[in-house]
Amino acid sequence: MLHTLAAGGVHAKTEGAAWAKSALDPGWADLIDDALSARPNLYENYWVTADPEKLDRTKAFIRYALDAAGADWE
Repeated sequence: MLHTLAAGGVHAKTEGAAWAKSALDPGWADLIDDALSARPNLYENYWVTADPEKLDRTKAFIRYALDAAGADWE
């Protein structure tokens, strides 16, 4: 979504991920890579319990993205 806001249009997830890895805090790069690597077998992993650490980092990234977008979410 941040890429859509920055680019002014919707593009492929891989393009958005590449933009995010170059434009956002580099501390999120591993989370972005992990999300992309899960896409090819998305349905295969449907019933796999989420890793609690990854879940916490994902929630933190959502907060980061909302702040970066200037969202008033609280």
